[in-house]
Amino acid sequence: MDAISLLKQDHRNVAGLVEQFEKTGGKAFKTKGTLIGKLTVELVRHMAVEEQLFYPMARERLGDEGEHMTLEALEEHHLVKVLLKELEGMEPTSERYEAKVTVLKDVFEHHVHEEEEQLFPMAQKKLTKTELAELGERLEAKKKTAPSRPDPYASDVPTRRRPAAERGRITATAAAARTTKTGRGTKTTVAGKRTTTTAAKSSASRSRPKKR
Repeated sequence: MDAISLLKQDHRNVAGLVEQFEKTGGKAFKTKGTLIGKLTVELVRHMAVEEQLFYPMARERLGDEGEHMTLEALEEHHLVKVLLKELEGMEPTSERYEAKVTVLKDVFEHHVHEEEEQLFPMAQKKLTKTELAELGERLEAKKKTAPSRPDPYASDVPTRRRPAAERGRITATAAAARTTKTGRGTKTTVAGKRTTTTAAKSSASRSRPKKR
């Protein structure tokens, strides 16, 4: 499944769970709690793979408009995570539980509309079918290890890991700077210290008066 089809399927899955929630009877609190639990897992994993793989691609390949839309999408993700975190700490019997789910639905539907009507078509124009297929495989694989609990304050951008060769150069540079600063780790420095110490002892010996 290519990247766009996979992300759209995620949207349909979440929308289906919201629809089930709305059709559930007013007193079926246990069922409502179970549905929101499933929705949370589905939505958190979806957001995680978008943030780690799809959005970085959009920022790199889709120009200024893609950059702007991605930054807005990240803020919407943050708001969704806040709502999910609050729902996680509430009982379905709370008088504000359903109201919070309604707000969550509104934010989610707005987010989906912008992605499916604007961002996704842009990606389909810029990326080849092969690129979209490969990205889809990466998204699918990433979902298997993605987090399933909402954390509004976790980083929503991927950490750039330096290549091994680059890390090696940085380590060597840091070691050289440390050696220069402390004077440790070089034979020349050690020899220099010994020479200085010997000279000091010799000078002290000459300055002492000889015993008669």
